[in-house]
Amino acid sequence: MFAMRAVLRGVLLCFVAQLLAISIESFTGSRTPRSGLNLRPTSVDVRLHATLSDALGGAKLPKYIEISQEALLAAAIVQGKKEEVKPLLETGAPLEAITIQGRTALACAAVINDPESARLLLESGAQLEALDDTGRTPLSLAAAYGHLEVVQLCIDSGACLEARDNGQLTPLLWAAVNGNEDVVRCLVANGADTQAKDEDGMTALKLATVFKRTEIQKILAEQANFPDKKVA
Repeated sequence: MFAMRAVLRGVLLCFVAQLLAISIESFTGSRTPRSGLNLRPTSVDVRLHATLSDALGGAKLPKYIEISQEALLAAAIVQGKKEEVKPLLETGAPLEAITIQGRTALACAAVINDPESARLLLESGAQLEALDDTGRTPLSLAAAYGHLEVVQLCIDSGACLEARDNGQLTPLLWAAVNGNEDVVRCLVANGADTQAKDEDGMTALKLATVFKRTEIQKILAEQANFPDKKVA
């Protein structure tokens, strides 16, 4: 009987722990960061908790939410609250905490076209080559979404031009697929490999042809014919 009670108590504790984890994840839209941050309740900064509440529209937070300091920066950026980014950085919000898509705050800034926040994050030491669940870096995401200013910012900060995602697409391949002409020009001008191929053996020119990106075809064809010519 005693053994049975112990087993039941253990099962119940596991169940409660899972419920708490689900509640935190659904509330913050985040999960354990890849960096393996050890977020103990004793290290919680009260100001950080208050800032999270504000970032979530003044919502009242349950007490156990304090053990999760994940993705605060990403939440502020995605919700368009740029003014919260600097205070969050100053209070020690983790730079590399990720969202449910596996995206860091910098990746989120790349997706929504927020160069101001991206610059702050990079100045604070955000990782340029952090991968989301699709294997894309912030540069790849910015290129895919056509956000030229963030693309240039990542390049100027030393981002890898040839980073490949899970489908072996580089930032240039993504820009070509999505018809982002200005981004293609920028990447080629900065030395991106125009002969890089995805997992199906498709180059940027071939992808531009398949997706009927006429202007991009012209840019890439000219670059192929005159490799030493600078792209305007």
